[in-house]
Amino acid sequence: MVFKDPRKTFALFEGFSLFALICVLLLVISVSISTEASLILVLIGFSPTIITIISCILIYEEASHRRVMMWFLPLVLTGLFFYVATSQDFLRSNLDIAALIGLNIAISLLYLTIFFLLIKMLFSDKKKEKKSIKTFVASIEDKSKALNYVIGRVYSQYHGGNKQLRELITIPSEWYNEFNETKSKEETLKIVIRIENRLKRLLHTEQEVFPEKTKGLKNLKRNKDGSSKIINVLMDNDNDPVQDYYEGAIMFCEKVREQLIS
Repeated sequence: MVFKDPRKTFALFEGFSLFALICVLLLVISVSISTEASLILVLIGFSPTIITIISCILIYEEASHRRVMMWFLPLVLTGLFFYVATSQDFLRSNLDIAALIGLNIAISLLYLTIFFLLIKMLFSDKKKEKKSIKTFVASIEDKSKALNYVIGRVYSQYHGGNKQLRELITIPSEWYNEFNETKSKEETLKIVIRIENRLKRLLHTEQEVFPEKTKGLKNLKRNKDGSSKIINVLMDNDNDPVQDYYEGAIMFCEKVREQLIS
C-alpha cells in the first residue's frame, strides 16, 4: 500500500518507529528481569538505540533526505555511550559494555535499514507517478496539436471556414502549456477536464456547435444541413489517422485523471 498524502506517509513512519521503540523497551525489561539488573542501568545501556529511534521521529524530514548522515548517528551515540560508560566506575562494573555496544549498533542499523527501505519504496513510487503523468501530458499535447492541424486543414479558408469557427473546436495551445506551469493536482485536473470537454465537442454536429457558420462551407464530404458530426467530417476529409489522434487524446486524459484521483 502506498500513501500519497505526506501526512499519511509520516504517520506510517511514526507508527513503525513507535513500534520499534516499544520492542526495544520490551527488550530492556526482558534483559532486566533475566539478568536481575537494574532497569535504569539496562535503559542506559540501550540509550543509543532509543535516542536513534526518537531522533528519526523528531527530525523525520531531515532524516529522509540526509540518509548518509543518519547512518553515522548510531555509531556516534554508541561512541558517546562507550566514553561515558568506561569513564564511570559504577557503569563500568555493572554493564557488559562490549555486548551492549554490539547490540545497540545491530538494532539501530536494522531499524535504519527498514526505515530507509520504506522511504525508498514510497519516494520511488512518487517519482514513477510524476514521470507517468508527465508522459501522459506530453501525449495529450501531441494528440491535441495533431487534431488542431487537421482542423486547420479541413476547416480552412479554402473550404469556407474561418478562424472564429476553428477556435470553437481546436484546443488552445495555452491550455496544454499550462501543464508546465501548474503545480497542484487540482489545477492539473481542471486543465484535463477542460481539454476533455473540448474534445467531446467534436462528437457534436456542426449545426450544434457552429450553426451560423455552416452555410459557407464547401468542397467537403459532409451533410450540407450541418447534421454531420465534426469528428466524422475531420475523418472523411483528411488523410491523417484522425480517429487515433482523438481516441489517444481522450485515453491519455483519462489516465492523468486516474493518476490524480487515485
